[in-house]
Amino acid sequence: ARIVVCGMSTGAFLALAFAAKREAHPACGIAGCFVLACVADIPASASLDFSPEQLSRFETEGSCLVPFFPHGGTHNPQLWKLGRGYVDSYASFPDAATLGASLAAPVLLLHGADDTHVPPAHADALHAALTAGGGGVELVVVKKGNHFLSSSGALRAALSAVSAFLLHHGLCEPRSDR
Repeated sequence: ARIVVCGMSTGAFLALAFAAKREAHPACGIAGCFVLACVADIPASASLDFSPEQLSRFETEGSCLVPFFPHGGTHNPQLWKLGRGYVDSYASFPDAATLGASLAAPVLLLHGADDTHVPPAHADALHAALTAGGGGVELVVVKKGNHFLSSSGALRAALSAVSAFLLHHGLCEPRSDR
């Protein structure tokens, strides 16, 4: 079996962490990993996920309310009450250089050039850290792509990059209908 893991945003870093943790892999291993809008590292990303006021409430009150994104919206806001343990768990993740030294599978980093949730500088920093660790890592910055690559052009570009990555690493067969 050929298993490829993927994730988005904070979940993208989780996918990378799993790809680097060989002892957690199934017997067949992990053949590849592609991630979208990945933070450069989890410990430093709390400031992207929480406002200074929310981080202060974790300290003073032991919890805070955060919008449940993407559900709700301005007409029907949904809030989660998160305990301090949630934000403290960020510190338990390895940094990107440690992950890069442990990766045993090729990685594709996809990032929208116009991402305002996780700025593109995260992609550059992550790419540098992972490649310094010896990992086989490719970075594709998608022009006019936001955090979700929601424009049709950005989505097409991202899907094309994923297809090329999978084909290049022998993780799928070329389509026979073309």
